[in-house]
Amino acid sequence: MTNANTNQYYQIPINKMFWLLRFGYLTLELDIVFLFNFIQQTVVLIKPAGMQQKVMGKVISRMEEAGYTLVAAKLLWLTDEILKIWYAHHQDKDFFPGLLSFMKETPVLAMVWEGENVVAGVREIAGPTDPKKAPKGTLRGDYGTENPR
Repeated sequence: MTNANTNQYYQIPINKMFWLLRFGYLTLELDIVFLFNFIQQTVVLIKPAGMQQKVMGKVISRMEEAGYTLVAAKLLWLTDEILKIWYAHHQDKDFFPGLLSFMKETPVLAMVWEGENVVAGVREIAGPTDPKKAPKGTLRGDYGTENPR
């Protein structure tokens, strides 16, 4: 039996999920998936380099053209507290202090997208994380900088 306030697939209280989204604890790493009646949701983050290049509209357009629905968006300044949780897997690496500094250069645009197979679709639209290896036609291939920070 499913409670009306609970996601029936993962049993995550809906109010807790929105609390997590509201405070920015979900990541662009595109590995967080919530299923609602077989529809996936994923978080996409436009980081400072993308904000400085002013590609927000282009990212949104590509996602909409792929048939996905924007269900939430928030422009926010990331804090050390959020970034240390967000990038916990990088805390012991040499580049971590520079990453924290970079991620606080501008506000970021955090978005939740929804649709069938949206996780795989976003990965395809974004392209490989290294812009030099990302093919043209992907976001990183078209707008990625040569020296990502």
